[in-house]
Amino acid sequence: MRARPRRLSVLIPALLLFPLLLVSHAGAAASNANIYLVALNDNGQSGMQIGCLDSLIPVQTQIQASGGVESRISAALTALFAIHDQFYGQSGLYNGLHLSTLSVANVTMGGPDGHTAVVHLSGTMASGGICDDPRIEQQVEQTILQFPGVWDTTVYLGDRQLFVPVVGQYFDVTGHWVTGRFQAVWNGSGGLPVFGYPMSGRLDQNNLMVQYFERQRFELHPNNAAPYDVLLGLLGTEAAQQRGLMNTAPFQPLPATTQSNANCTFFAATGHRLCFGFRAYWQSHGLEFGDPGVSYREALALFGYPISEEFTDPATGLTTQYFQRAVFQYQPNNQPPWDILLQRLGADQLAATK
Repeated sequence: MRARPRRLSVLIPALLLFPLLLVSHAGAAASNANIYLVALNDNGQSGMQIGCLDSLIPVQTQIQASGGVESRISAALTALFAIHDQFYGQSGLYNGLHLSTLSVANVTMGGPDGHTAVVHLSGTMASGGICDDPRIEQQVEQTILQFPGVWDTTVYLGDRQLFVPVVGQYFDVTGHWVTGRFQAVWNGSGGLPVFGYPMSGRLDQNNLMVQYFERQRFELHPNNAAPYDVLLGLLGTEAAQQRGLMNTAPFQPLPATTQSNANCTFFAATGHRLCFGFRAYWQSHGLEFGDPGVSYREALALFGYPISEEFTDPATGLTTQYFQRAVFQYQPNNQPPWDILLQRLGADQLAATK
């Protein structure tokens, strides 16, 4: 059995550690990019948790690229592959690729949505053991996924595709996989009608592993005990803030003396009611925590509290209500159960952030 490399002292934050090798291309312009290294045994304290309780750490370097995203991906990967030391300088950061000799053959943008970077490598890839496998995968993938407009990646070494999930679901409609805990939550808590298709691969955002779906953003919080290790993004709140709706009349809290009744439930936490068909939908859907039926906490985890009253959205003409994690829309021309649909907040937010 190969001995696990010893953990060195990690100097965090590590956004800019030491100048890396400048990758030169004739006629190319200099710009900054990240390559990714590993803080061993850091357990997600300093970056996105990966592998054997490690953290993935972005390290800023300067690259020279012609300006297109394909050129920038190639230059960043070349900078990553140029590091052949097991540990990077005095930082203590580990390089799972230190046994590999790789170069970039070509990069193209493709996939069903045009946002998948297809990368062809040449050379040899060698892993130091079972823990190095996820380290190498995330070092390569996140170095690719950092660039605007890149939502997923497919990597080949010669004719062999790398990093193919052993277990997972592939959706050819969007060209993305759902795996692991995200797959379990997607399947167990509503699937396609509630979350929609996956719109991205696994991304590093704010030191979290996230994945975007048409209607949600899944966030992996590995330090939380299940079922709270996968949380949903507050996309309803984010969308309302981005549209400048928070100060409009439907978003103003009702008096604290407002009472629930047969048709409406009043949520004192946010000062808003949930009524009629929207209430029935909220109460009948939730994250799967193993409770009998759909419990209050399961529905709350899926949608959050209402942050507005029902109102007619001038942008769509539809009866709409905002929640912390969702936006309900009443579609009167659809037959039940399709008369209440969730807005495609995940797709919208992904497009806005990338």
